[in-house]
Amino acid sequence: MSTLGERLRRERQQRGLTLSDAATETRIAERYLAAIEAGDFNRLPGTFFTKSFVRQYAEFLGVSRPEIEAELERIAGQVAPPLIPGQEPRKQGCDLPPIASYARAGGDRRFVRALAALVGVVVVCATIYAVWLHRGQSGSLEPVARAYPDASAEASQPVPAALEPAPAPAVEGVGTAAEVRGPLWFQLVAEEATWVDITSGGQRLYQGTLEPNQTKTLSGLERARLVVGNAGGLRIVSNGRPIGPIGARGQVRVVMLSPEGAQVLEPRKKAGDEAGPGPAPASLRG
Repeated sequence: MSTLGERLRRERQQRGLTLSDAATETRIAERYLAAIEAGDFNRLPGTFFTKSFVRQYAEFLGVSRPEIEAELERIAGQVAPPLIPGQEPRKQGCDLPPIASYARAGGDRRFVRALAALVGVVVVCATIYAVWLHRGQSGSLEPVARAYPDASAEASQPVPAALEPAPAPAVEGVGTAAEVRGPLWFQLVAEEATWVDITSGGQRLYQGTLEPNQTKTLSGLERARLVVGNAGGLRIVSNGRPIGPIGARGQVRVVMLSPEGAQVLEPRKKAGDEAGPGPAPASLRG
């Protein structure tokens, strides 16, 4: 009657597989598969892994579990449990390996001589370095002393106390540093297609249509005048502050920008339009 290991080996060989092939497919180490086929179950890591590995290997080879379960239980009962760390038998008496003796006659004297020689070399090297460093420093200072003979005399004179800066005179009409605004810069962000005309100091800086998500940034200006053809489709940020909505979609607005703020106006009506007073500021944003 063949053993369990022999049967599994025979099944593997009939399928034309090597132990390496089986190990790759089952993810079980090749040495454990070899131990199973050889019937050397004490090479496996304990009863639990013995059962698990044998069942996986048999299932891989097409052997049903009921065919091997009885013999597997018998084998598992014979496998010695793995030793827990600390349960290894201690070696006593002559079982301990002999302690090698490295002491030699005169070893202490040779060690002292070597140590003394090392200390001497270190002292000599330190002395040579100190002498070289002293000569290098004195030689580098002599030309400076000859070139600036009065430097030592000036250095010996007492240094007057630092003078406190006089307070700056106040200027009427000028605020503090926190209140002074810098030059104008602004950014236009189109949310819809918007026609824009930008002028500053009588010069046209830009005229055209901004497409959705297109931006336009200008800086270093004193003032600027914007004519916006689609007020609801444009966002304006002036000196880092959004000025809010300037009108509804499709409305034409004139926006006056300066470092102090923004002024939104309605465009002037042409001659022949309905009579009425001149346009008043729609909003003022500082």
